[in-house]
Amino acid sequence: MTEKVPTMVKHSGMGAIPHTNGVTFRVWAPHAENVYLIGTFNSWDEKGANDSVVMVVNMTNQSRDAYIIGLSRKGLWKTRFNSDSYNYDPNFYNHPAPDVEANEEESNELPCSGEISIGPYTVVIFSQDE
Repeated sequence: MTEKVPTMVKHSGMGAIPHTNGVTFRVWAPHAENVYLIGTFNSWDEKGANDSVVMVVNMTNQSRDAYIIGLSRKGLWKTRFNSDSYNYDPNFYNHPAPDVEANEEESNELPCSGEISIGPYTVVIFSQDE
């Protein structure tokens, strides 16, 4: 008897969607506890040659504190965006997402790591200045 292998169902408008101003990434994962978007997000063009950006998405109803993530470089990663901030809606939880100091301990197959804090159903974007 041949075992049936489940096939991926593609949803229109999901995944990496290139457009003239860059790339939009959308994911539909209603039962996922974690979703990772890993890649090289620098050197796309000359203006971004030294940029490093990390986007962390918490798709659960629980805050994640002291959560270790892999990072490409050591040093200070500044919080550039926290979707849970009161700045966007006074009804949001406003869970803190402080800057991260990355050390040279490997995590998630990356050479460095840092400890983050992220609220439920939240997107946080970190980047380095250099």
